[in-house]
Amino acid sequence: MLKRAAIIFALVSSCATTVAAADNARTLQIIVSKDSQSLAVYDGGKVIATSKVSTGKEGHDTPTGIFSVLEKRKYHESNLYSNAPMPWMQRLTWSGIALHESNSVPNYPASHGCVRLPAAFAKSLYQMTARGVHVIISDEAVSPRPITHASLFAPPAERPAGNVLSDASLRPSS
Repeated sequence: MLKRAAIIFALVSSCATTVAAADNARTLQIIVSKDSQSLAVYDGGKVIATSKVSTGKEGHDTPTGIFSVLEKRKYHESNLYSNAPMPWMQRLTWSGIALHESNSVPNYPASHGCVRLPAAFAKSLYQMTARGVHVIISDEAVSPRPITHASLFAPPAERPAGNVLSDASLRPSS
């Protein structure tokens, strides 16, 4: 019984910490455009940083989709390509796709699938992100837009002051 209570306490504590941290969290999104070989970092709806990139060449396409940064390492070596250096690595897939610094960032696809970044930008991007930040890799340039729909989660509406239902009977009198 004590063990179960300790586990429940730990879960509740971690949820409370996560919620508290989320209140102060930035809403960073990284968007990579394969057709323009560019990257934009958004905080909310505002662009806060941009860079040129080099994505995957023919036969080694960079996958499109919505990813999260799974792992970050200041220095990493490729497991697939002769221990090639990958400074400021931010892993997007467990199969080897990452954002990382490269000495070669031409204005065309040239990588083996990763998103190559210029050195100074790779370091600054690494410093502004955390694990879990969303990375969208798209064939075309896109930008975030607000979406509202009745089925989506939304903050609760503010309640009027006072007891609104204080005089309502909960059960009919018989």
